[in-house]
Amino acid sequence: MSLFGSANLAAGYAHSRPPLHRRILTLAGVRDVRRALDVGCGAGLSTAALDGLAAMAVGVEPVLSMLL
Repeated sequence: MSLFGSANLAAGYAHSRPPLHRRILTLAGVRDVRRALDVGCGAGLSTAALDGLAAMAVGVEPVLSMLL
């Protein structure tokens, strides 16, 4: 059983995360990437942060309830 196996926990995770994803990617020097893969993307916050940094970004998440 996953920690995020319930819809309520997954929604709380998606809405309570600080908006640091874009900053972390920028500080790491990610830019002008052709393809990016976000494994364990959760609610997709890191995947969304790749917009404009990667020509194509794909997120995969094994826990169905995390995919809001």
